[in-house]
Amino acid sequence: MTQEEREFAAILKKFYWNGKKSTSSMDAIMEDLKQDLKRYINNTQPDVVNKKSLE
Repeated sequence: MTQEEREFAAILKKFYWNGKKSTSSMDAIMEDLKQDLKRYINNTQPDVVNKKSLE
């Protein structure tokens, strides 16, 4: 597994476990996931994605 795949898998795992917690609000989880994905995409594919579309 490449470093990029490990980072992406960690994001998905974090999202899954946060979703299992009854005390977490969905808005907070989604905002956290959005920030993680934005960092991941900016680090791995800066020229492919329109960064404005993630804001």
